[in-house]
This record gives sequence, structure tokens and C-alpha cells, in this order.
Amino acid sequence: MRLLLHICCLVAALGAVSTPAVASPAKFRAEPNNPPGLAVHARPRGINSIYQIENLAEHLVMRHHVLDGRRLLEPACKRPNATSRMHAFLAKAYMDDPEQDSRILSRVDGELQTALRLDPENGMAYSFMAEFDNLQGEYKKALVDAQKALHVKKPFPDALRQLAIAHSNLGDYKAALADTEARAKVNGPSEAHFLSMGDLLEKLNRRPEAVQNYREALKMRNVDTTVNKIVACLESDGKYQDAIVEISKLIQKNPIDSEALAKRGELQAKLKHYKESIADYTAAIGLDESARLFTARAQVYKMMGLKQKADEDIASARKASAASF
Repeated sequence: MRLLLHICCLVAALGAVSTPAVASPAKFRAEPNNPPGLAVHARPRGINSIYQIENLAEHLVMRHHVLDGRRLLEPACKRPNATSRMHAFLAKAYMDDPEQDSRILSRVDGELQTALRLDPENGMAYSFMAEFDNLQGEYKKALVDAQKALHVKKPFPDALRQLAIAHSNLGDYKAALADTEARAKVNGPSEAHFLSMGDLLEKLNRRPEAVQNYREALKMRNVDTTVNKIVACLESDGKYQDAIVEISKLIQKNPIDSEALAKRGELQAKLKHYKESIADYTAAIGLDESARLFTARAQVYKMMGLKQKADEDIASARKASAASF
């Protein structure tokens, strides 16, 4: 019932918008209210109902209401006037199946083939095909399909993301970086863009630039995982004190973060700040008496020449390990 009301409300809203009286082929244009890469195409008068279904399907599927999208599209795609985009959206709904059921996934290719048979210039269908290729590990095929998505008469710019994924999985990080930069020129910068740039720059051993991109991502959304990426880059470059400054921000925000305390303890030990390292490991153990943390503190005690304390921690580690089974 909730789905029916949702669909009825959206169809009513869509019906209130008049469609342009254009019979010539649709031209691609950006739509600010759509997810990146989506396009709106001009529609001729007299066939509003099928395109209302198409637009509602786009709303549901591209905003991750895939089960609702499937319920709408499965019967609609059996109609003789079902559009190429409807079949492409149904394929996407199958591809994003939350259970990743192999029986559902097996329907993806058929729907995409139908979409392309109805409209060989449907760049979105090619992009979805490239996405499916990447999910299947067929990265070279993904490159071909993504390029088609970008060069047909109705291009789909978000195919650049699939191109970047394929290049990255094939080890061509420079090409993936270029794809990611090109996508940002179309869609604008985002947290996901800066994180992708950082990841690729790390793989290219361009860590200072990776850190810059992670910092830009942090400006958009401050999350611990991004701070940890910055810490990892600084540590890899031997900038332990800078890494300590960054990890200390997490501890200040959440003083009971045992992982952050342990990481700072590890970094302090690399700088031979043994007392500070022991203090951090001790605070972490107070929150999480794990074998891993006792063992790590024992290593610092050994560096300090405190064999008895190291042996005590090794014994505590064995006890903690036995207790976990």
C-alpha cells in the first residue's frame, strides 16, 4: 500500500508537468535535480503515461529503491511500448539486488540487450553494461562498453566512473586518474571524487597529493576513515610526527577510541618516544584487553630494556588469546 501511494503521488506530480511538443530526436542536457550523469530527453506529446512510468522508474532505481523499481518495471517492461530506458533501469534494479541473488543477476544482460536493441544510441544502457562487466571482473569488456557509453549520440557521462574502475583494476592507475578528473569536470567535485583521487594517487606513490585530496574530502564530511587514510600516507612517507598530529585529532574527538590510541602508540615508538607509546598502549588496553595490544606494548618494553614487564605482557597476551576461544 505504501508503495502504491508513493507511486501514485509521484505519477500525479509528473503528470502535472507538461511535456514539450518536440518530435525531433532528443538532445542530451544536464538535469540538476538528477544524480550525476543522468539526462532528460525531450518527449513528443500524446504518450505521457509511458514516460511517466519511465521517469518514476528513474526516481526509484537511481535513488536505490530498487525493489520498488522492480515492482513497477517488471510488468511495465512487458508492454509493447516499453522504452529502451525502462529496460535499462530494470537491468540496473536487478544489478543492485540487495541479496545479489544469482537468479536475479542473470536477468541483467537480457534487459540491457533489449534496451540497446530498442535504442542503439542509449549511452546509459552501455554504461550499465560496463558497470555489470566490472562486477563480473570483465574489465577489458568494461572499457569497451564504457567508451561506447561516452561516444553514442546520447552519451552518459557517468560512464567515466566505470572507465576509471576498469582501468584501476587492470593496474592502469594513470588512466584511472585521468578518468576520475574528467568525471569531476562534468559532475563537479564531491567527497567520493576526492577519496577516489586519493586512493589512485596512493597507488601511484604520490602520497603528498593523496593527502591533499583526502583533506578536501574531510572538508565535505569529517569521518574517521578519511583521517586514517591521511595517517597511513604520512606514516608511509616517514612523517611520524605529522601522523601523530592527525591521529591525535581523532583521540581528542573520541578519547575512548582504542584503535586510535594504539596507532598513536605505534607511531610514538617509531620516534623512540617510548614513555608516550607505553601511555597510549596502556590507555588502549584499558579499553580493550586484547592479545594484540598486550603484544604490541611488550615490544615497546623490550625496546626500553624492561624484560620483566615485556614478559608480563606476553603472558597477558596468551591469557587474552586463550580466553577468546
